[in-house]
Amino acid sequence: MRCLATLLAAAALTACVSEGPAPRDPRAAARARAHARADSTASIRQLAVRAAAQRGLAPSLVLGVIEVESSFNPRARSHAGARGLMQLMPRTAASIARRLGWRDHDPYDPEFNIAAGTYYLAWLVKHFRGDVDAALAAYNAGPVRIGRLRRRGAPLPRYSQKYIAAVRRAQRLFMNPNGALIARRSESHDRGALRALIREEFGRRPDVALPD
Repeated sequence: MRCLATLLAAAALTACVSEGPAPRDPRAAARARAHARADSTASIRQLAVRAAAQRGLAPSLVLGVIEVESSFNPRARSHAGARGLMQLMPRTAASIARRLGWRDHDPYDPEFNIAAGTYYLAWLVKHFRGDVDAALAAYNAGPVRIGRLRRRGAPLPRYSQKYIAAVRRAQRLFMNPNGALIARRSESHDRGALRALIREEFGRRPDVALPD
């Protein structure tokens, strides 16, 4: 009887194991992740286009900055502590949050990060009298340093020049030959070549508070 009971228990265990969930298809999982990334990118794009329009910036410029700064990863964080899609330093984010009336702000929240990043970029464009390249250099290296260099007539740091080139190149991913915004990011570019322009020093921007 004990042998029979043991056999019956073993058979029941085998049945339970055999009736468990089927192994997950890795290709289906990969497709699901790809769809999730596409949905996330589309949402980020909508936020960027809306924020750019609000601040009078070209949507492709804001999208280009996001591409270079974080590759559309909302959880991105640099070794220097810059956070989120547009890689804002904590003090910069806090300063802008106060101006925009965000009492509780999360630098990793796409809506806040893009709102604050576009506010800062638009402020820099105005500060440098419409010179977008100077504004990009200041976004990368800080407005005080870039302003000092410009007053002396000195060239921009090499890494800032490379940053500007990377953003301008990324900006073209979102435009058709006529300069109009395209429906989705172009995947025909050489991403390896673009990544070669993006160096770690791009994240080493000063942590600044905007002047009143």
